[in-house]
Amino acid sequence: MNRHGLRTRILLFSILPVFLVGVGLATFFTITSYLNINNRLIHEGEQIIYPLSTNLSFAIQQKKQAMVQGLINEAFRQNSAKILAIAVYDRHNKMMATSNISPEMNYLDLESAEKPFISSMNTVDYRNDGFIMRMPIYAYDEASLMTLYDTELSQESRESNKSAEIADPQINYPRPLAGYVSIYILSESAIIKSHTDLIITLCLILTGILVALLFGINLNSVIVDPINKLSATIYAIREGNVNVKVDGTMLGELERLRSYINTMTSAMQEFRNEMQYSVDTATNDLRKTLDRFEDQNEALKKANSDATMATRAKSEFLANMSHELRTPLNGIIGFAKQLKKQAATSTQTEYLTTIEGCARNLLSIVNNILDYTKLESGKLTLEDIPISIKKISYEVIRILTPAAHEAGLELTATIDKSVPENLMGDPLRIGQILTNLIGNAVKFTKTGNVALIIEPDPSRKSTLNSCWIRCEVRDTGIGITEAQQMKLFSAFNQADASIARKYGGTGLGLVITKHLIEEMHGQISVSSSKGKGTTFAFNLELKKGELSRLPVPKELDSLTHRQIVLVEANTWVRESLKKMLEDWHLNVIPLSQLAPVTSLPDRDECRYLIIGLSKNFDYNHFYADFTNLSLKKLDRVVIAVNTMDEMVKQKLSRLSPKVSVISKPVIPENLLDALRGIPEENALEEAPAGVYTIKNGSPDYSRILETAAPAPAGISIADRHRLLPATVLAVDDNRANLLLIKTLLSEMASNIYTAESGEEAVELCLHTEFDLIFMDIQMPRMDGLETMKNIRESTQNQKTPVVAVTALAVPEEQERFIKEGMSDVLSKPLDESALRNLVHKYCGTKGAALAQNSGSFPAEKDRPEPETAGSAEDANAIWTLTAALKVSANKKDLAREMLTMLLDSLPEFRENLSRREDIPSLELAKIIHKFAGSAVYSGMPGIKKLCNTIESILRETQNQEECEPELLELEDNLDRIEKESPAWLKQLE
Repeated sequence: MNRHGLRTRILLFSILPVFLVGVGLATFFTITSYLNINNRLIHEGEQIIYPLSTNLSFAIQQKKQAMVQGLINEAFRQNSAKILAIAVYDRHNKMMATSNISPEMNYLDLESAEKPFISSMNTVDYRNDGFIMRMPIYAYDEASLMTLYDTELSQESRESNKSAEIADPQINYPRPLAGYVSIYILSESAIIKSHTDLIITLCLILTGILVALLFGINLNSVIVDPINKLSATIYAIREGNVNVKVDGTMLGELERLRSYINTMTSAMQEFRNEMQYSVDTATNDLRKTLDRFEDQNEALKKANSDATMATRAKSEFLANMSHELRTPLNGIIGFAKQLKKQAATSTQTEYLTTIEGCARNLLSIVNNILDYTKLESGKLTLEDIPISIKKISYEVIRILTPAAHEAGLELTATIDKSVPENLMGDPLRIGQILTNLIGNAVKFTKTGNVALIIEPDPSRKSTLNSCWIRCEVRDTGIGITEAQQMKLFSAFNQADASIARKYGGTGLGLVITKHLIEEMHGQISVSSSKGKGTTFAFNLELKKGELSRLPVPKELDSLTHRQIVLVEANTWVRESLKKMLEDWHLNVIPLSQLAPVTSLPDRDECRYLIIGLSKNFDYNHFYADFTNLSLKKLDRVVIAVNTMDEMVKQKLSRLSPKVSVISKPVIPENLLDALRGIPEENALEEAPAGVYTIKNGSPDYSRILETAAPAPAGISIADRHRLLPATVLAVDDNRANLLLIKTLLSEMASNIYTAESGEEAVELCLHTEFDLIFMDIQMPRMDGLETMKNIRESTQNQKTPVVAVTALAVPEEQERFIKEGMSDVLSKPLDESALRNLVHKYCGTKGAALAQNSGSFPAEKDRPEPETAGSAEDANAIWTLTAALKVSANKKDLAREMLTMLLDSLPEFRENLSRREDIPSLELAKIIHKFAGSAVYSGMPGIKKLCNTIESILRETQNQEECEPELLELEDNLDRIEKESPAWLKQLE
């Protein structure tokens, strides 16, 4: 109803009452007329039949047949519209006369079988088209009239009455009957009259509706039209036209409303004029203010532009200066190491050590500045690759061990066994965070301890796909006041100015650490008090990888549930070692002194003893306590001494053949080897930071740590294990890469084929069925994915596994390769163990079959491990002998050949780099990708990492300006390669 307007409602309410009343009355009168139609016809019939019956009684008495006929004819004539026929019957039910002859005459007589007697009153017999009315005709002769006064009928009269077929003496008594008259009355006329009345009623109703409609229309013109005019005026006022008026005259309240609206518009017009004046005044004032603000904005914009240019210039200056400083510093460090090897006197060695240390410190400052500029510009990207927190932590401990020994500090690492091994993250940045925090703790602690504790974060809930770990670095150093803590994480600031003068540093380490932790969705906090040490705590959210936990070394089987005595005076070290041993399921008896060991009861059956010694321990006192021990009951005595002095360690090892000596901090692998009686290797030399990652089930020494040891001279890999009877194809457009993978595969499989392009690989696959194909992704004309699809569509190698070989270690890219149809992914630089695992994974069934016939292959763990390099190369060197030998399977001739190929391609690459502004970004990315592959196989993982960074930026932004600092750094490194390459080639002779 709300959808209808006022006009519709007025018309509706005008018509509806008339219509409803008219329909109601018409219905009432129609039904009443229909119900009374028969009564009206009977009444009309009685008005005809009563007089006719009386007249016929007289005619019958006079026995005048003509009179009877004349009476009924006259009655029929007068009522012919209503009567079908009239008939007169005598008392014997015989027709005396009829008005006309018709088929319905048969219905007029009285059926004696159904109604043998006629009533003294009239009767009605209904038919379809009307009804038959019968009326008795009484006799008025003298004999009959006399019977009216007899109390009893004579026997003769009774007999006479009985003979009458239509007279019942009991019913008609005391009035004698002469016969009866029948009239057939039609109902058609009454029905027509009813229909006529109904039509007249409908006409009256329609007339009433029409009158009501005219009334409603008139009412609309009087009410609705003025209201619409008022509404239009109000709408115009709402739209802002206050000059509009409502013209004309209206009735009653509408006229008053019109007057009010016109008055309101007049007032609004006056108000609008006043407001417009105020607005114009305010606009003028605002325009003046805006002009003043615009001048100020222009000044601010210019100042902001100048500040931005200054910041950009500062960042570029810092980046350029960092690159320029790193070049001579790396040369200083490298040649200082070489001179140390040839130093003739201890003084020269001391001088060279000082030079190297100063250069390292300066290089660390330069690296911090470079990292800070990357963080400030938002160009620092984090990797997401498989990592082991335990291995990262112990590698950081290894790096900082010399500094801790020099300060006489006890350095410990306690890692909860519930920390998952299968995590994803950036190993370099996590190692950088730990190095900064632990390095600061070592720097600012004079005596005592520095401890690293890693455990699951109890305040955060881990999920199926990620987990939270909490790391704490505690020390017993100088401490930090609350005022100093407020500015601890500010750039170029330290706790106070005296610290910078006393301990050195730029004050960027903690700033970089905080930024890196926040980039990993974590938080860092510090709790400290002056003179009571400091605790830095941070948490990280790391995704879980698809790898399972690292298997427990089988060497622990012989030690599980054995009794072991731990003697350590330092509480922090004792608790750390106790937890480590308990994680190995050993029963630990912790003691703080050595003397009580002799008083332990024999029932304890302690077969192992671990003794911890500080740096400045009293040897004579220790020797006296040690000689009191009963070594017959012990299988092994492990002495962990907080020094790297080989003379001290050799002196301790000569105490007994059962003694194994290791250096603190205690590394789990070193302790396990010592308990098994394996001598400690010289593995704690100063080495670059690094981590182990797991790829395809095998260790991969990545990022900075490139220390894979060369194999012993004269021992080939082919002599150590049998070749798999498999046919393998390697496809790569880079000759150096192809030479390397061919050399490595030739030591694993019997038949090796190579192809330098996708077209050549497809051609080979048409004629040869391969067991495994290694496919480079980035190739000209036909890339690796297209080559793989062509091989599987049109050759006999449709089911041959194809492994993608790529330098892009981005998980999204690797997942895309698998979805495209690759069987597996192998990351560059190639790792021999990872390559071997893939070969055995896809070709191992042939090897297993061969092993059943001719003996089994030696297990990976049973193969002789390569010897450790004599010295660790510098972490900041572009090329290292260790890295070159690692990727070349410890073959110097192969490493020299690949380095020579790289140097031959260097002029062309430098030319492309010099005209990079003329080369599209994606094309430049392909050129740099190819050079990265050559660099990594030549022993330059740092160059490969830098090239990968540049390639990623170019592919994502397609803007060379975004990676300009990295390109400048690459050019500096190219200068170093040309300058230092002769020395590298000499080392490979």
